[in-house]
Amino acid sequence: MTESATSTEIAASLERGEAPAAAARSQPVGLEALSTMTTVAQGILELARKRALAPNLEKVPRRYTLTEVAELVQLPRKTLEYAIQTKDLPKGQSDGRKRLFTLQDVEAFRRYAGTLPWRTPGTKPAIITVANFKGGVGKTSAAVHLLQYFARRGYRTLAVDLDPQASLTTLFGLLPDTDIPDEATALRYFRGETDSLAGVVRKTHWYGLSLIPANLALSDAEFSLAHRASNEDAFVFYRPLLTGLEGIAQDYDVVVIDTAPAQGFTTMNALFAATGLLVPLTPAMMDFASVALFFRMLTSNLEVLNRYEGREKTFDFVRIVLSKFESNNKVHQQIERWVRKGFPGHVLAKNLALSAALRTGPDMQTAYESSFESERRTLDRRTLRRAIEFLDDVNEEIEALVREQWLPDDSAAVPTAVGVRA
Repeated sequence: MTESATSTEIAASLERGEAPAAAARSQPVGLEALSTMTTVAQGILELARKRALAPNLEKVPRRYTLTEVAELVQLPRKTLEYAIQTKDLPKGQSDGRKRLFTLQDVEAFRRYAGTLPWRTPGTKPAIITVANFKGGVGKTSAAVHLLQYFARRGYRTLAVDLDPQASLTTLFGLLPDTDIPDEATALRYFRGETDSLAGVVRKTHWYGLSLIPANLALSDAEFSLAHRASNEDAFVFYRPLLTGLEGIAQDYDVVVIDTAPAQGFTTMNALFAATGLLVPLTPAMMDFASVALFFRMLTSNLEVLNRYEGREKTFDFVRIVLSKFESNNKVHQQIERWVRKGFPGHVLAKNLALSAALRTGPDMQTAYESSFESERRTLDRRTLRRAIEFLDDVNEEIEALVREQWLPDDSAAVPTAVGVRA
């Protein structure tokens, strides 16, 4: 493995099991060595994707059994089975003695059953920003599973990756450095080189779920927004994302934004655009301290924005979700008590338990992408089923919060939004 080897060549050598010999003694590390490490890392990513997404280097949509489809469509299985046999409805694909269906098929069944969950005309899409200034709290995992939950439930869903690390983009089977040109991200929009986000929205392997991807170059958006704020009259640095999303809002019911684990101009755009805020928190003191700092800085920033806007910025809901929770861990139990007592009404009722199914492995599959019948499933059925139950419990609560905002004002007592609105 030479210093000048490409990432593809390195991936091929790793596939053959080759490895460079270790140096007899430590060597000075300079730019050339660091460049090689970068190339090797990219080669490992290419190899991992090649193995996970064989043979076509792209993710394949999960298919659903008739029993699963009946649950998704909210019809008795026998009723659905009879409708498939007697009506002009998708017949599925044979797989041994089973028939498997796609999410596109499920949408056809929902249309037939009258159970499409789309928002009604005159309502606005929910824009949910997933944010925390600390990494490692399960932010991207919460975002991708929330997105896939909404898509699986039949909502028209958009994922917006604003983290230059592009972990969310990677979970859709894309390598940010090689598959995503800079102009395919929101960077040109933040620079002011285009007035619409429509050109960077792409379909994913999930039917009904689109993506605005990210790559490392998106970090330049911070400098671009700062430069425009200093040099363009009447430019408001925290407003572009909201304006861009409003331009494509008619196509979606739910937008979920994954942010970088840091305060910055793009994160402020995501927070200002949000109608709902989801804050993942792992039950550890350092993580709790980070959340305290997050709310302190959010409050400080909103005070400035409110003065500039001349009105109060409010969210329809703000919820903390306890992630990586271990119910038999006494430290976790104590922190949960503090959090629930300290933030009454702003903590999701259910926790996201620590589970092997929520740690994306070399197969690059999320829990919602894993099938109980799949030959490539690396988890036992019980572990996978429990993880999906945890996810459904959390995401159903968020879905209820979203749907509540689409109700007419006289249909239900809507909880007070976070802010000054009474």
